[in-house]
This record gives sequence, structure tokens and C-alpha cells, in this order.
Amino acid sequence: MDKLSDAACNTRYHSVYKGAIIVITVIIPVYNAEATITRALDSARAADHIICVDDGSTDKSREQIKLWQHQNNKQVIYIHQDNQGAAKARNKGIISATSDYVMFLDSDDSLAEGVIEHFKQLIQKQPAHDVYVGHMQHMKSNKLIPINSHTYTSGSTTLSRSPELMQSIGPGAKLYRRDILPQFDEDITFCEEHVFNIKCLMNRVFVTDKVVYYYHISEGSITQSYHNGSDYLKDAIKARQRVFDLLATSPNSQELMQYYSYRMDELIVSYLIKHVLRVDHNENFIDDVIRYIEEMRTSIYNNQSLNQIVLFVTLYGNKAERQQLEHYIEAHHLKLKNYILHHPVKGRLFILKTRIKDKIKQLRH
Repeated sequence: MDKLSDAACNTRYHSVYKGAIIVITVIIPVYNAEATITRALDSARAADHIICVDDGSTDKSREQIKLWQHQNNKQVIYIHQDNQGAAKARNKGIISATSDYVMFLDSDDSLAEGVIEHFKQLIQKQPAHDVYVGHMQHMKSNKLIPINSHTYTSGSTTLSRSPELMQSIGPGAKLYRRDILPQFDEDITFCEEHVFNIKCLMNRVFVTDKVVYYYHISEGSITQSYHNGSDYLKDAIKARQRVFDLLATSPNSQELMQYYSYRMDELIVSYLIKHVLRVDHNENFIDDVIRYIEEMRTSIYNNQSLNQIVLFVTLYGNKAERQQLEHYIEAHHLKLKNYILHHPVKGRLFILKTRIKDKIKQLRH
């Protein structure tokens, strides 16, 4: 695939959708979301169908969904499954959907007002596309925070032409044609959406400049799951390998791989490593970090991303962890532009200043 739609193709699709009823389903995976599911449902009210897949919640999520359904006189398709993860829940939602178009909404997030109607109008005007990508904003304490890295040019495009589409690598802020949807990877729980979205973005894409999705940041959400750091790194290796296999088949594959390395290694994995080291010093975690670096070195990678991983281990690791990584770097003759490693005295001052800044940030929040 990965071909730009031309005017003739747009005209052909337009003849199909002109005057047709466009039906959109919103799929919401739910897990212990009694405090936020009402907000999510309120934001999705305009959807033609809403499917909630309860992934084995132990709180009152089900009761909140049923109450919302009764109060709003709107049917919600409620599906319960044993706890198997968000990927399995989303896949069950895809199988259960019957509409031509599907959106995904996390139970602690919300859709922007008017987004359903906006996408329907967009389909009428630009029908020859398989994925419609909107903009996302963070929301914290009812304040909107722009995501500066999520900047795309509006209009028709492809992944090979616009690698920056990988900045929005999750399923949020997108509308998909249901008949092109693959399955989410169910054997991993961290970055399980990457392969799914790369496959989707290899189709015909239309980017809108409208903010369509709010990612809500709650107190404590940043560090709540980092006790699974080793498992997450193992999942990240699997996701990285699978995405690289896909990108290798695309036009402009080298640039795409470099960009994905930046997106995955620098913006996701390095910060995972940082947060794990700040809250836990599992004696085996540094082994997993080195295994991840080994995976990077077997493929294309962004050297700045590797530098950042080393920097975070140096800043937040204990003495044994730092020494183990330094021995690995020396044994493999890695060339790193790392200020801290080469300036021990100034490096210690830098570490101290950074930790003080982190502590101040924590106190402010």
C-alpha cells in the first residue's frame, strides 16, 4: 500500500459516500475505571455505537456504565472478559464492531467536543483514505497542555512521506476504516499498539488540524507502573523488532527506522529507564537495559537516543549499575558524546543539580 490517493480515487470514493449514512463506533477498553468512565462516555455520546470491553474490572466500572446508559437513554454494548490486557480488549471491540469506521478511546481520556461530526464531514469531503489523524492535547487539572512534538501538516499523506506520523503512535486521536484494521499484539503489554499503528499508517492517511483527543494526566500516573520495568523492556525489544521488520518493506525505510529509533528509544524507553531507576533498583534491571542496547546495536539506531539512555543510567543508577554499564561501553568500544562519563568532577555536580531540579518538580506537583 503506502500510496497517495489521487483525485480520481477521491472522486470514486466520493460517489460511494455522497449522501450515504456514515456510522462510527467508539471502542473503550475498561479496567477499574469507575472514577473516569462517565467522563469518557460523555465525550463519546455523539458516536453511533459505543462498545465498552471490561477487562476484568474489580471496582464498580460496570455499574457506572449501566447507570450512564440509563441516564442518557443510549445503548452501550458492554462486553466482559477476564483480565487479559488492553490489546485483547481492543481486539474484542474490533471483532464486535459492525460500522465502517472505528475510534479508540481509553477510559481515563476524553474526545474533544464535536469530533464525531468533524470526522463524518471529513469523510464526505476526503473519502479516499483509510486513517484520519487528528491532534491530541494533554489535560491536567482541567488545563490543556499542547503536545509540541505532535505537529503534522494537514492533508493527504503516507507514512513514508511523513515519518512524523510516528509521533502519534498510539490508537488515540485517529479514525480508522474498520476493514483495514489488523489485530493488536496480545503477547506484549508495553508498546503493544506500535505494530498495529504502523500497519494502519502504511495505508492512505489524511491529517486534520483539529484537536480531537484529550489525554488526561492524573496525579501519580507518571510512575504508577514502573515496578514492571524489566518486563516492559522485554516487550519493547519485541515491539521494536516487529516494527523494524515492517518498516524494512516501506519506501524510505532507512529514514523511517531512524525516526522510529528516536521515537521509541529516546522518547519512550529512555524515560522508562529513568523512572524505573528513580523508584526501584532491581539488581537485574541493568542487565535488561544492556540487552536493550544490544538490540539497538543490531539495527539502525539514533546515536542521540543511545546517549540519553546512558545519561539516565549515569544520573539515576546506583554505583554498581553505573559501573556495569561503563564496563559494557568500554568492552564494546562505544563512542558516546556523554559529558558525565568524561568529566567525573563536573559530572557529579551535574548529577546533583539534576536531582535537585527533579525534587523541586516533585514538590510542585
